[in-house]
Amino acid sequence: MEYRKPLGMILTGAGIILYAVPLIYGFFKGSLGTDSIFGMGFYVSLIPMLIGPALWFGEVPEAIVKAVRAKILGVRGGST
Repeated sequence: MEYRKPLGMILTGAGIILYAVPLIYGFFKGSLGTDSIFGMGFYVSLIPMLIGPALWFGEVPEAIVKAVRAKILGVRGGST
């Protein structure tokens, strides 16, 4: 049973919602600090927004792969 695509869709949608709610709250309130629960929503939304598309489309975006390779392996330009 293929579970990765629906799970990726759900995680991507949840990440977008977790990103939009603090943005809308901050727009109507006038400011948004990271000390509130809404401000931390931006940080929490990064996790499902990175994992979701990877599961949904089956691959990690090329820019992230190059950055990780350059950082961990010390490869210039991210190529192998």
